[in-house]
Amino acid sequence: MLLFMGLTVLSCGYEYTPERFHKWVQNHPEFHKEKIQGGYLFEANYLPKDLMVLREYGDEISQQEYEMRKSDFDSLQYFSVKIGAENRQSNALKHQLNSVEEYSHRIEYFVAKAQNEFYLQKGAEYVKCELYHFERYYNSVPYDVVVLGFSRFKDPSTKEKTILKYFDQILGLGQVSFEFDSEQLYHIPKLNL
Repeated sequence: MLLFMGLTVLSCGYEYTPERFHKWVQNHPEFHKEKIQGGYLFEANYLPKDLMVLREYGDEISQQEYEMRKSDFDSLQYFSVKIGAENRQSNALKHQLNSVEEYSHRIEYFVAKAQNEFYLQKGAEYVKCELYHFERYYNSVPYDVVVLGFSRFKDPSTKEKTILKYFDQILGLGQVSFEFDSEQLYHIPKLNL
């Protein structure tokens, strides 16, 4: 808890280089949530728009280009969800399989249908997933990743928790939820490029 408060206080008003910003995001406890459910390990991560700009255009982007490009990411809130076996030995596509046909159904689901099963909630407001990308690693790592973009809430100033919800339709898990402190999602240090 003390580390979390320190990260928050230190981030306000500070300017970070891209390298330091990556580390700050990676180590911020409120940006990373883990949950084990039904033999699967889920890791949900909040991806600030500044991080998305750096991922898209690289750490060598100029301040001028950064200022111009960051508005491209204003309309959405970004998250990623890593899904694998609880024992970290298998990805979501192959874990607890009963048949080759089931494997094909899982691929089809995560590639083309799962976008409709992700929502973001704050209070009574729900926003649907507008951007969805399934990253398949072909068994090179024991997980799969989905990158998600959600419309912004009408009232971002509310202090209610931001809840990322996944209504699973293929793994037999039902609802999987992750709670994020909404206020912390908006306290992002400035990038100094």
